[in-house]
Amino acid sequence: MGIVTTADDVVTAQGTPWDAPQEVLLDLQANGIRTVNGDPRFLVSARPDANGVVEEDVVGQALLAAAHRLQQVTYEGTELDEPLSLTGEYYTPNMVLGPVVTDDGFLIWADTKSEIPIPMLEKMTEIIVQALERAGASAHVAAGPKGVNPFDYPAWSPPVAG
Repeated sequence: MGIVTTADDVVTAQGTPWDAPQEVLLDLQANGIRTVNGDPRFLVSARPDANGVVEEDVVGQALLAAAHRLQQVTYEGTELDEPLSLTGEYYTPNMVLGPVVTDDGFLIWADTKSEIPIPMLEKMTEIIVQALERAGASAHVAAGPKGVNPFDYPAWSPPVAG
């Protein structure tokens, strides 16, 4: 069984605050709208398990499963059943890319038109952690680095059985 940890700032380190007058930001918050500027990025680093073994393929496979689910998370932080998201009635990410392999670990990125609703981000974090735990992976989940283009890195793919 693996151990999954999350950075304390996995949510708060995402994006940048909006450059808007304070009264506008307060009005948005009063109406229940919590959002920051940017697109969600998650950096997931494989860690040694209880036996000291790092199983990157287990982490990669779990993240592939999570990426599919992230596509179904709404602005409000609800995970939809797949058929419901196709109706266009809900705002979900335009696309989810990853996992891709970086020098620091796996990166997952979601295109949310440069707006990160905090409830969506919280649900995405929960989904990633659940997928890793279900797979028995040992990993650390953090906010991905800002300014990194996920298209500059190779996609992770499962090992081919030989």
